[in-house]
Amino acid sequence: MSISAYYVQNILKVYHSQLKAERTYVADREPDLSPGTVEDRVTISAEGKKQQILREVAAQAVERLMRDSAQGAPAEAAPSATAQG
Repeated sequence: MSISAYYVQNILKVYHSQLKAERTYVADREPDLSPGTVEDRVTISAEGKKQQILREVAAQAVERLMRDSAQGAPAEAAPSATAQG
């Protein structure tokens, strides 16, 4: 089976017009980016997101503990310990 030059030319023509339309759309949507500029995007897996959240929570907990110990205040008691009263 052979593909004629006519079909190849039409495919390239459509591809070129779509690429040109996409560049115009991006330029209209984000005027600070020039048509030749590419925006970087990072995709993080669900496991990576969980690890990042755990790191942030741990860092906040350590920061609070350090701040409270520097002020001389005791760390907050767990809610279950205060509920037994």
